[in-house]
Amino acid sequence: MKSKTHNWSNNPLKNKFIFIPTALLITLMAVVGPKYAPQIKDAIQHAPVFGQKDQRLITFPKEGTVTTVVDGDTVYLHNGERLRYMGINSPEKGQPYYDEARIYNEKMVKGKLVKLEYDGYRFDKYDRILAYVFVDGKNVSLEMVKNGLAVFNNYEARKPLIYQDQLIKAQDEAKSKKLGIWKNL
Repeated sequence: MKSKTHNWSNNPLKNKFIFIPTALLITLMAVVGPKYAPQIKDAIQHAPVFGQKDQRLITFPKEGTVTTVVDGDTVYLHNGERLRYMGINSPEKGQPYYDEARIYNEKMVKGKLVKLEYDGYRFDKYDRILAYVFVDGKNVSLEMVKNGLAVFNNYEARKPLIYQDQLIKAQDEAKSKKLGIWKNL
């Protein structure tokens, strides 16, 4: 009888070093009840995973210092992780308003300690962390969209994002004021 092989490459349970501790934390939460639920939930949300592209371990910090600004929606943190802002897309190099978006982003976050908040999707196909970035209490994704330096990215066929309504409203306001990328439309 020929043995059947299973392709684990796309299976989220492929890594027992991540799945088993997570399962144990969930079981522990059921046993100890609500007293330790916030701590257990936090441990699950920030558990590292192996990336899809290069199989490196991706960590999900609660905060970090921005060392490099790549463009209007991507930065590097002090721990070397590449982070993409959740819910937005800014102009790419060579497109109108690329420099403006990068410079505005740099002024907001470079060298600063930022807080990170995760939505349902924690990393993308390029193994970049996906998070909302907050500096001085401001949501950077929202600030970029408000100023017409990024557009709302709705991640089609996925559940709504935490700040989706605010991002859509900010985009509509930037369009009506003809700010940034909306200037000539």
